[in-house]
Amino acid sequence: MTHGMVLGKFMPPHAGHVYLCEFARRWVDELTIVVGSTAAEPIPGAQRVAWMRELFPFDRVVHLANENPQRPWEHPDFWDIWKASLQGVLATRPDFVFGAEP
Repeated sequence: MTHGMVLGKFMPPHAGHVYLCEFARRWVDELTIVVGSTAAEPIPGAQRVAWMRELFPFDRVVHLANENPQRPWEHPDFWDIWKASLQGVLATRPDFVFGAEP
């Protein structure tokens, strides 16, 4: 069984996000959509999670609300911080990660 992950802010979700998640879903048996948020953002993370669960009721949608650095140059341990945070919300390690950011 293959597991995929999509990570995004989805602030708010739009057609591009829907396309990305639908594309990912076609490639894996199980998809986890991780909604990342910080307290400073204008749309609460819980609202975005609710929207994504409504759009994708058959996929696992989880909320990552850690105050992680948002850019690699913001913290020397950026990648380790994000790895630990994602391991905290993912039930299993993904086989594929889908994204649209450069």
